[in-house]
Amino acid sequence: MTEAQHSKNVVLRLPNWIGDAVMAKPAVGFLRKCLPDAKITALGKPSVNELYRYDRNIDELLAFELPSTSNKLSALREFSKGLKSYAFDLGITFPDSFSSALVFRMGGVRRRIGYSSELRSFLLTSPIKLPEKMIHRSEKYINLVESFTGVECSSRELNVEVSSRERDAADRFLEGTESFAVVCPTSRAPSRRWGNDHYTGLIRSLHNDMSWSIVLAGAADESGAIDRIAYDSGVKCLNLAHENDILLSIEVMRRSEVFVGNDSGAAHLAAASGTRVVSISGADDPRETRPLARIARIVNKNIECSPCVKNICPRKDHVNECMDVISVRDVMLAVREVIGIEK
Repeated sequence: MTEAQHSKNVVLRLPNWIGDAVMAKPAVGFLRKCLPDAKITALGKPSVNELYRYDRNIDELLAFELPSTSNKLSALREFSKGLKSYAFDLGITFPDSFSSALVFRMGGVRRRIGYSSELRSFLLTSPIKLPEKMIHRSEKYINLVESFTGVECSSRELNVEVSSRERDAADRFLEGTESFAVVCPTSRAPSRRWGNDHYTGLIRSLHNDMSWSIVLAGAADESGAIDRIAYDSGVKCLNLAHENDILLSIEVMRRSEVFVGNDSGAAHLAAASGTRVVSISGADDPRETRPLARIARIVNKNIECSPCVKNICPRKDHVNECMDVISVRDVMLAVREVIGIEK
C-alpha cells in the first residue's frame, strides 16, 4: 500500500465541464475502492457538483466559487484560506490547469497529486507524467489514480444517481408523453454545431417517421434558441432547458428511446443515463471524448481537416464543413440502427 492510500482526509478537484465531469465518474468510483476508509470531499463548480449530489463515492461536496475581484490571483488566495481549515492530507486534481494545483498548494493540502502539465510540477508533491499516447479522457482520469495507488482499475462503471425528487419531477414533466426522443440542438463550441436547419429537419423526421414525441435539451441560457428551433420545425416539443435541472434531464433521458445531439455535455449526460446515444461529430475527436454510452453510434464524415479539436472553425472557405456534410438521412440511419439494440 502506498503512502497516499493511508490518507484519511482527501480532496478531489473535479473537472470544470459537465462532459468531463461525467467522464470522470468511473475514476471517482475507482478512487473510492482504492481508499475505502477515507473521507473524500469533491471540490467543483456548483453545476458539476450537482452531478455528484447523490454519489455514494463522495462524502462531502465543496463548491469552487471564487470571491468577486478583478484580480484572479487574489481570488484564488482568498478561496485557499478557507481550504486550509479542512486540513486535507491528500489532494488529487483531475484538471490539468496551473490554478487547480496552486489552490491545493496555497490551501495547505499536504500531498498533492496531478499530471505534470502547465509547468505546475513544482506545486505538486507527486507529479504524474501525462500518457504518451492519446487515450479517452475517462481513461486519463483512471490512469492518474492508477499511477499514484499502484492499483489497476478493473471496473469502469458509469452512472449518475438521481432521487425520488427527480423521478417525480420527470413524471410531471412527461405527463401524457409516451415514446419520445431527446434532441440537444445546441453546443457551447460553434465548431460542434450541426445547425438549426439540420435539427429542424431531424425533429420532423423523428416525429413523423418514428412516431415519437420530441423533448429538446440544452443549457438554461439556450432555452430561447431551443424554442425557436422547435417553432421552426413545426413540431410541438417539450423543452428541458426551461427546467434548468441536470439531474431531472438525466432521468428524462433515461426514459427516452434515444438521445441525439452534438458532441456536448448533454451527450455525456445521456450516456450516463443509460439510454441509446447518437452523437454528431465533426471537430471533436471521438477517440478522446466520445460519450461512454453502452449503445451508441458516432455520425461523422472524415474530411481532410477533421478532427481539428478547435472550438471555432479556422477555415474561411467553408466554415464547419465537417458538420455541414452530415445529412439528416445519415443521422436517421444511425437512429434506426441503435433502436434495433435492446437497452
